[in-house]
Order: sequence, then structure tokens, then C-alpha cells
Amino acid sequence: MKVTLQYLITITDYEMIPVQVATPNRSSNHKQRRFDFQEEWEADNDNSNKENRCVESHLNSYAAKVQKKMIAALLEKYDYFGAWELAKTIRPSLSNKAFDLITAAKDRYMLDGEKAKAVFKRCGIKGTDIKKPAFEYLLRLELLVRKGEYSDFIRGLTPLLGQLYMLVLDTQCGINVKKYVSRGKWDYNKVKANARLFDALNSESGDFTKLYYNNSNVLVTLIKSLVENRDIVSMCEKLRLVEERVRTDTAHEMVYVSSETIAEKTTDKDIAPDGLPPKNIISIILKVFSSCGICTEKELLSEYDRMNGIIRGAVNT
Repeated sequence: MKVTLQYLITITDYEMIPVQVATPNRSSNHKQRRFDFQEEWEADNDNSNKENRCVESHLNSYAAKVQKKMIAALLEKYDYFGAWELAKTIRPSLSNKAFDLITAAKDRYMLDGEKAKAVFKRCGIKGTDIKKPAFEYLLRLELLVRKGEYSDFIRGLTPLLGQLYMLVLDTQCGINVKKYVSRGKWDYNKVKANARLFDALNSESGDFTKLYYNNSNVLVTLIKSLVENRDIVSMCEKLRLVEERVRTDTAHEMVYVSSETIAEKTTDKDIAPDGLPPKNIISIILKVFSSCGICTEKELLSEYDRMNGIIRGAVNT
């Protein structure tokens, strides 16, 4: 009962001071079969001894242990914002390193990679590097899949795939798309200077003066025309079809999204006979990244878990 009361005080929102009262002998009370109130009252030393045996129970250590375990549990669920909010409530019980790392993990998950990278470097953490922005974004989408947040995963596909297609053109063809685009449109004069790129864009519509907007459809068209690695071309085409099939309903309607519904919408001979659940979509994206020399599957699956292990070690010291 005493332990339960101590625990409840550590997690309640009310300000309470727990008080413990020691026995006169500073030990457990002696059990008696018969209790005579009058006799016990007359023999009570407190009648003559005015010593105050009440002491305030110090819960700081106990509360910190409980909340540190809660932080570890939140890290296991990849709830970095929740871990950060809880860490603020026990800030004096955490080392500067532990609190800074929890904050950095929250910033990293929120895609503030540069801010997180500075903290990791200052704390002397090796092997937890902030990669290219597209890879960090992919890590976050993979965590959304782990947590079953499929709606957010689907909505996040479009910006990632746009960056992925540009990365393919850069690494496979030496074409840095950003150099040829102004305000979201292909710049005619800049494109004209690259005959290969101009021909690929112009052949699609027969009239480049329409000034294409830079979007996924155009990028995949360029990949089909310019990239020699047909495996990469096939994967990019498949990812574009996946995006078209699953994103519209999720982005514009209030709909339930599950792994099964995503697989159902992507069941197609040009995508997969049995459809593509979210994990398989991530796997294809990862293969394209790997083909571009950005990351490996091992890095993807272990990056946040490795970071969590480092943070837990700092929290418990």
C-alpha cells in the first residue's frame, strides 16, 4: 500500500507532499492479539515525549526511475515528442547529454536534421549521422509504417518520390534538375543548353514552348528516356503508379487506410499481382536509393534503433 501511494503521488497532476511517520522504536509495530485502548494510551511515550516523528518522503529518486522507464518505453514506440515532453518534467534528474539527445531525436524526427546533427556532434556520438534530406525523410516514412500511421505515410510519398526521381536523374544521367528549373517550371533557355535533356522534354509534347511544370510525371518520363538501368526505370514507373492509385483518396477524403487497403488498391499487373503493402513500397524505394548509392537496407532498418540505444544509455547514467 505504501509503495502504491508513493507511485500515485509521482504521476498525479496535484501537488502533494507525502509524509511518513516512524514508530517510537523506529521499527515495525509489534503485533498484538489483544488491544486495550486505555492501557495503550497510558503507556504511550508520545504523551511525555514531544518528538516529531513525521518526515517528508523524498520521492525524487523514485519518481525519476519511473519516468526514465516511461521515456524508454516512448522511445521504443518512436514517440520522440512524447519522450521530450516527459523529459522536461524531470529535467533535473537527467544529464545535459541525455536531455540534449532526446531533444535532438525529436528534432530529427521532425526533419530538422541540421539542428539534430549539431547536437550529435557536440555529444561525441559516432555512427548516428544525419544523411541526405531525402534519406532522412525516408527514415521517417518507414517509422510511420512501423507505427501503422498509413494515412500520413501515403500523404508523405509525393515529396519523397519527387526527390527520388531527381536523385535518379542526377546519379544515373548527371542531370541536376534544380539547375534547369525556375519557380517550379523548366527554364527554356537553361534546358536548351543541354541538347540531350531538351530533346527528351521536347519529344514528349512536340512543343517545349509549353514550358513544362516540374512534376513526377515529367521526371518519370525523363527517367524512361534517359536512364539505361532498366531495373531502376521499372521501379520508378511502378512507384509512380502506386502514388497515383493510393494518394488521391487519402489526400482529399476522410477515409480509413490500412495495409490491406493499400495492397488492394495497388493490385495490378503493372504493379504487383497481389498488390503492394506499405512495407513492400518502402522496400522498392530503398532499392532505388541503394542503386543511387545513398543507403543500404541495413542502415534503414537500424538507424533509429541505434539512436534509441544511445539515448537510453545516456538516460540511465
